[in-house]
Amino acid sequence: MGMIIDLLQVGWASWSIYTTLHFLGETVVLFDGNPYYLTPTYIWDLVDKHKISHILFPASVVDELEKRKYVPTETHDLSTLKYLMAGGSVVKRGSFDFMNKILPHVLFTGAYGCTEVMGCCLITEISMPLYKAEINAQCVGTAVDIVDDEGNPVVGEVGEVALSKPIPGLALGLWGDVDGSAFREKYFSKYQGMFAMGDYGILNPLTKGWIILCRR
Repeated sequence: MGMIIDLLQVGWASWSIYTTLHFLGETVVLFDGNPYYLTPTYIWDLVDKHKISHILFPASVVDELEKRKYVPTETHDLSTLKYLMAGGSVVKRGSFDFMNKILPHVLFTGAYGCTEVMGCCLITEISMPLYKAEINAQCVGTAVDIVDDEGNPVVGEVGEVALSKPIPGLALGLWGDVDGSAFREKYFSKYQGMFAMGDYGILNPLTKGWIILCRR
C-alpha cells in the first residue's frame, strides 16, 4: 500500500481520476495551497511528514521547481518516496534530467490522458523497458494510435494522437449540445471512426514508446 499526494486542482478531471485509488487500498493526501508557496521546500517537507510514496503533479510544477531551484536539502530523508508522475501538459526532456539529478532513487515518469476520457490513455508499466521522455504502455482497454492527416496509423512520424476504439470512460457529449452535433464535429469529424485527442506525438519505432509533443 502507498501514501499518495495529488497536486492537482479539485475542479480538474485529473483530480477525480486519482480518488479511485481508495478502491485499491491506497491513502490519498489532500492539502490546501501551493506546492511551493509557503516555503521553497514545502513539497519535500510534506513527503517526510506524511511518509509519502507517490507524487502526482502537473508538468508545470516540475518546471517551476527547476526554475526556482526548489530542491530537497540535506535535512530531507525522502526514503519513502518511490515514484513521481507528471502530466496535464507535455513533460519536457530536461525535466527528466532535473528530477534524476535531485532524486536519483525515485522513478520519474510522464502520463497522458484527457478530460474527455476521464482517465489516462498512456501510462508507465514498470515491468517493461522505459526510456527517457517516453511513455511505454497503453492503459488496459485503450487503443491509442498516432495518425497522419488521413487517419492512417504512422510509426516514427509526427502525427495526431487518436483513439481508434471506444473506451468506457469516454464522454457521451457536451453540456448543452442537445443533438450531439457539436460533440461529433469537435472530436469525430477529422478521422472516420476515431476520437481525435488534439495533441501531436510520435510512436518510437525502436522502443515502441509514445512521445507526446504538443497541442494541435
